Amino acid sequence: MNLLGKVHDLSDILKILRDSAKMKILIAVFLLLASFYIQCGNPAKNDNPIIDDVVAPDSIQKGIPDSSFASVRASDPQGLDDIYAVYYVVTKPDGTSNGIKFPLFDDGQGYDSTSGDGIYSTAIAAPLITSQTGNFTFSFAAVDRKGSTSNVINKIIKAYDSPVISLPYGEFNLPQRTELLASAKVNDAQGQNTIDSVWLDLTYQDSGRFIGSFKLNDLGINGDDIAADSIYSANIISPDLMFSIGTYVLAFQAIDNDGHRALVSTRILVLQ
Repeated sequence: MNLLGKVHDLSDILKILRDSAKMKILIAVFLLLASFYIQCGNPAKNDNPIIDDVVAPDSIQKGIPDSSFASVRASDPQGLDDIYAVYYVVTKPDGTSNGIKFPLFDDGQGYDSTSGDGIYSTAIAAPLITSQTGNFTFSFAAVDRKGSTSNVINKIIKAYDSPVISLPYGEFNLPQRTELLASAKVNDAQGQNTIDSVWLDLTYQDSGRFIGSFKLNDLGINGDDIAADSIYSANIISPDLMFSIGTYVLAFQAIDNDGHRALVSTRILVLQ
């Protein structure tokens, strides 16, 4: 069989040889590009930033003034300079979200310890006391300067209620100065029967001396007038037989059966 096909003269042979050479060149170029593609991988998959190692609290007490630390490690095949932003989006327990992208920073300021180390950090503010209770989903991600988005890591943070202390009150028994009547109203979103304990930390401010912790009750005894009215009270007798003239700090505290503590409610009491 004639592999060159039907040949009438020398020009036909030369044409076939030229076409065959072009085909070999095209095949060689194709194989070279394919090899390069395989070695480098798919650019569409490799260019995206990557995040991992999310650090965030498992739960946050609603209404507290403190913030919680959160961080995530981010990287990019083109280097950290190619990362445009690292952020999280919050979804509430009812499944709704405002879509706001809260940024994390790698600038060595605020909650971030070291600039340019690829660890992006931020402070997560506690939900308001009026906000929803339950599991909030924090979705962490990063985006590069081309708009390519990284993988998304979801972190569940539970927002929980705690007892609320109001109407802190204290008065000394005058003129004897041997007793201190203290009381405070304590409520809990789960119901009054969920309160584990209420107490008062008493400090003599003039000398910085901590006098002690004293339990308050809602049983209608030891200074408490009415049982089960959410007013916890105690008639505190001075361990020194008499309270000294000066300024006292009354720090009312409470904890529920789940171990959730109330915000400390402080009252200054001056004995003259």
